[in-house]
Amino acid sequence: MPTRMRLRSPRQPLFLFLGATLVLATGLGWLGWRLLQQDRDLEDQRIREHLESAAQLLAAELRQGLADIDTRLSRLAVLPQKQLVAATSEEASLLGDDTLLAVFVENGIRAFPAHRLAYQPGLRDAPRTGAPELAAGEAYEFRSKEYGKAIEAFRELSRSTDEQVRAGALLGLARNLRKSGRLEEALEVYEELSAIPDAIVGGLPAELAARHARCSVLEELGRSEELAEEAASLHADLCRGRWRLSRGAYLYHLEEARRWLTDAPASPTTGDEAQSADDRDDEDSRPRPSSYLGNQQGQEESLAFSVAVELLWNDWLRDRRNGDEFGGRRNVWHDDRPILLRWRGSGERVVVQALGVRFVEEELLATLQPVLARQRVRLALADLDGRTVLSQYGSEEVGGPVQAANDGRLPWVLSVVSADPTADLGELAARRRLLFASLGLVALVVMVSSYFASRAVGRELEIARMQSDFVAAVSHDFRTPLTSLRQYSELLASGRVADDERRHKYYGFLVQESQRLQRLVEGLLDFGRMEAGAKEFNLEPLPARPWLEEVTAEFQREVEENGYQVDVAWRGPDVTLPADRMAMSQALWNLMDNAVRYSPDSKTVWVEVKREARRLLIHVRDRGLGIEPDERRKIFEKFVRGSAARRRSTQGTGLGLTMVRHTVEAHGGTVRVESEPGEGSTFTISLPVEE
Repeated sequence: MPTRMRLRSPRQPLFLFLGATLVLATGLGWLGWRLLQQDRDLEDQRIREHLESAAQLLAAELRQGLADIDTRLSRLAVLPQKQLVAATSEEASLLGDDTLLAVFVENGIRAFPAHRLAYQPGLRDAPRTGAPELAAGEAYEFRSKEYGKAIEAFRELSRSTDEQVRAGALLGLARNLRKSGRLEEALEVYEELSAIPDAIVGGLPAELAARHARCSVLEELGRSEELAEEAASLHADLCRGRWRLSRGAYLYHLEEARRWLTDAPASPTTGDEAQSADDRDDEDSRPRPSSYLGNQQGQEESLAFSVAVELLWNDWLRDRRNGDEFGGRRNVWHDDRPILLRWRGSGERVVVQALGVRFVEEELLATLQPVLARQRVRLALADLDGRTVLSQYGSEEVGGPVQAANDGRLPWVLSVVSADPTADLGELAARRRLLFASLGLVALVVMVSSYFASRAVGRELEIARMQSDFVAAVSHDFRTPLTSLRQYSELLASGRVADDERRHKYYGFLVQESQRLQRLVEGLLDFGRMEAGAKEFNLEPLPARPWLEEVTAEFQREVEENGYQVDVAWRGPDVTLPADRMAMSQALWNLMDNAVRYSPDSKTVWVEVKREARRLLIHVRDRGLGIEPDERRKIFEKFVRGSAARRRSTQGTGLGLTMVRHTVEAHGGTVRVESEPGEGSTFTISLPVEE
């Protein structure tokens, strides 16, 4: 047990080495991770500083663009009243499509261009007063319900040279024709009324009232296609601001036009507007006339401008009595459409500029494109409440935007992100790859060195174990003949063996044990010389058959007292071998000795010799323990013994087969084994013969 414990102790350095290697690998991994994290933090800081610098630069450029607009607005605000309208109109013609200039004065609003407003903020509905000449016809219509007499009265007045009277008479005539069921005639009268654009009837422009009424009559007649065209035309003119209307009148007529367009079947369309009946899943998906479709965006823009201007108009009316300077900026939203208002003036008049998002994008941001390209960033603008006005990037951008500090001179909060995050992180990626490669190389070196070190230590431990087994086996092999020598010598020396026959027998035992001990010593010495490469073989012509019979006979005498026998079978003529007699005798002896040693139940060793071509084959066969398949290659290595022999505690040094291999290979031959566990083994020596 102490010997085994001493042999186990070398495992401790192996475990210590593996533990140190694991700690080193863990430390390297942690250090690499920390380096990567620190490098990423530094790169993130560099990118953020770059974005902050770009944001400040873009904010300065944007402030300069707005300052130019403010300068022109301030110049208009100080012009005399007589020059203001003309100068404002001229300035408006130089601006883009998505802008509006307006002048607030006490009696109303002048907008440039006028059609940019869908309705007139602050405009009150005109009073619904009729001309005195119409009283008789209205009496027939509303009091006595005599529609025929009313028709005659209004028809007579429709020939008046006064356009206001004529427009009122045409409206009354058409109204009574409808009440009388004469709808076709009413359509013609409404058509005539629509040709008087400057007259006001029922508080509305005569043209608008007539066209609205025509749509109503067409709806009543069920003439859907004509209704769709009329409603689309009316809708388009409303969106273009054809008439000066109050907000209520505008929204009412706009909703009516939309209702007629929605209820009417689709009019013929072409190109992308075409759609088969199978694709019309609901009313809102039906194609509309091009005039309707083409004015949706314009209508939304006009409504947004009108709402924004109306809000500012109401504020000005409330604050104008103070007489203070009236100026500032403001973002107004309508249906998710932002309008930027900027104004300058006083309680007497105000010049207003309204900027749509398309103007901001196409005019203001166009000047920033060189800076955006040079800085490799994209931007977004949001109002002071955080609502996005426009954005060049999506919400999925990695890393988050960087905002420019707002000093109060911008109506928006400007944010930027990198336009090419991959390029920004390219340097980091290159350093990361280099660091990973370095760590991988170090890890590979550690793993390879650990593998070979552990393998070497494992091999040394295995050799130490085999050497321990070898020492134990050699000690046992030496102890047995030495014990016999001592016993026989003591018996002979003490004179207790009086019988000459017994003395002669004991002397024979002494000689036999001395020869056995000599073979052990010579074997160990030969193995040492073989390992050192100093073993010399004296190759001489050796008749194979006499030599083989001599060796097997000598071995037979050695083992016969234990009940073993050697069965020799020689097949074919005798041959001559170029061989060292003593060395080859020792090799054959080792094979037969192994056959006896590992055959506890079978008492016969078979030796079969035959010639094949130019080689002599010597087969040594037993029916012993056999060898496991995975051990057949290893048994020719030094100190290696089969697992079956170790389990049965069979004595042996583990050097015999190693010496056989050295000797046979030195003679130009080979040795191989065929074996099955429990069935025995056959060792075959193949030697070249001398021709």
